[in-house]
Amino acid sequence: MKRLLFCLALTLACACTIPLAAMAGKKSKVSDDGYTVVLFPIKVITHWGEGYLYRTEVAAVEGITNTVADDLQLGLKYSYTTEGEAGLAIPLKEVLGRHDFDVWRQTSLMSNYSPDWHRVKSLGARLSADLAVLIRIREDDSSHVVIYLYDYRAGQIYSKTNKGVYYGSFSTGVQKILEALMQDFYENQ
Repeated sequence: MKRLLFCLALTLACACTIPLAAMAGKKSKVSDDGYTVVLFPIKVITHWGEGYLYRTEVAAVEGITNTVADDLQLGLKYSYTTEGEAGLAIPLKEVLGRHDFDVWRQTSLMSNYSPDWHRVKSLGARLSADLAVLIRIREDDSSHVVIYLYDYRAGQIYSKTNKGVYYGSFSTGVQKILEALMQDFYENQ
């Protein structure tokens, strides 16, 4: 009986250790001349409820992690969420504290949320990342996605807007927008 329990414990230990080692290897995929990315909280504006907001956010994160996975020059180093592949990155709350990483502001009641660039820069000074990704999604009858890319090395801001992305296509829509944004970034290097 003791042997059986020992074998079971050993099997469980190995089963837990092997996936963790694989995940650790995946975290450091970026090449020496590549770029590390921090994903700040996504701002989803919708009047269709929290469940809809959550599903939209998860789809957008999937689009980002797919882009990073497909681009050998990119590595997601920090993320505000642990959903899906973003869970392989270092959680921002471990580095910056519980809720110390809000980067969105609304200057007036009728204005759109926009990145607080001063905040993005000051948080970046506490992180060792090359690029920050910020996404704002507005879901209503005229839905649109805005993706911002901040280059910490050059202090440059890149952005793209797409008004043709709707609920069923957020993952691929965000991926295509971010890929086009990265193309602009690479052309300026």
